[in-house]
Amino acid sequence: MRLQVEAAAAGGRVHVTLGNHEAMTCSATCATCEAGEYAAYAEEEDAAERAGTRPGSWHGRPVATEADFDRLFPPGYFVIASC
Repeated sequence: MRLQVEAAAAGGRVHVTLGNHEAMTCSATCATCEAGEYAAYAEEEDAAERAGTRPGSWHGRPVATEADFDRLFPPGYFVIASC
């Protein structure tokens, strides 16, 4: 944001944008993420956070079994979703 002021003072402009990937990450909606992308973050995921969400639901998605949970939220999901 500081650059907007500095650019204007120098006769230029800065346009701050938020892309769709940043918006998906911030909203915990990663429709385009693939299994390998989640797996890359699996070791960084907090096991207590992951365990604390079972059973029940997450962001309105019903989760009946542990297999359902792992299918909907593969290991690494909560690292990406919390960025």
